[in-house]
Amino acid sequence: MRNYHTFLALIVFVLMTLAGLVMAGDIAVTVKQPTPTAASTVLTTGTAMKDGNPDLNYLRWPGDWKYDLILIANVTSVSDIDNTSPHFTIKHGDNPPAFRSGIGDLNITTDANGTYFIGPLESARFKNTTGYLRVYGTNLTGTVSALELKRA
Repeated sequence: MRNYHTFLALIVFVLMTLAGLVMAGDIAVTVKQPTPTAASTVLTTGTAMKDGNPDLNYLRWPGDWKYDLILIANVTSVSDIDNTSPHFTIKHGDNPPAFRSGIGDLNITTDANGTYFIGPLESARFKNTTGYLRVYGTNLTGTVSALELKRA
């Protein structure tokens, strides 16, 4: 009887896993490049981030609330210029439109070179009144890219 229950549990696990994989395959992911504006630097594929204290970059949020963003940061060098750990800061947005901005900033420590996937970042927390996402890079050098993901 014990083997029967083990076998049944294994079958249920396999079926649930397969169902999850099928559902995950149905989500459409689109990659779009933001349009630059005259008043700001816009994050696009491979935008260089210099070693600043901090280095501020802007990304224009997609036109509606149906998108989340994922930042892909390729950090090529880190430093400790001012006794501050190398890190990214994703600034909280303004309320309105970001009604969850009270949660605050998102800080990601980057102690070593490598690729970091940051997100998903939602407009309800990070979009400011001018429609931008603000990204600070402190004590690091590399590039950053932005992916826009349409919500289901």
